[in-house]
Amino acid sequence: MRTTNNFLLTVLAVAFIFVGHACKKAEVQEEAIRFTTDAPADTKSLGSNHIVWIAVESAMPKGGVDIQYTLAGEADNLLIPQGPAISTKSKSVSIILMNLPRQKYCVCTITVRSKTKSANSATASFRIIYK
Repeated sequence: MRTTNNFLLTVLAVAFIFVGHACKKAEVQEEAIRFTTDAPADTKSLGSNHIVWIAVESAMPKGGVDIQYTLAGEADNLLIPQGPAISTKSKSVSIILMNLPRQKYCVCTITVRSKTKSANSATASFRIIYK
């Protein structure tokens, strides 16, 4: 009798373990970040500040995204200070590139990174000149 009870308790415990693992939610895969900008590859600005629209094309991660952007001289790679990173859950955001130097090509690099999974990010670059 005792052996039968021990066997039944063991079977019951194993069954609970399997049921517990089967009932756990499967981790939802986050879609790879994809975004576009309204800036062509070779942008000409009419002033020292230039607005660029960024549209997140992929599904928005649960925690939103961080948008970081840098501006550097193309010839000398000197960084031109810009605004802080933007945290958002909006699919459309504008950034303002500031202090564009006259007659000097610069490269703007934009990185959009998931706040949920930091390894999920996308980067794009374009040239810009203030004429």
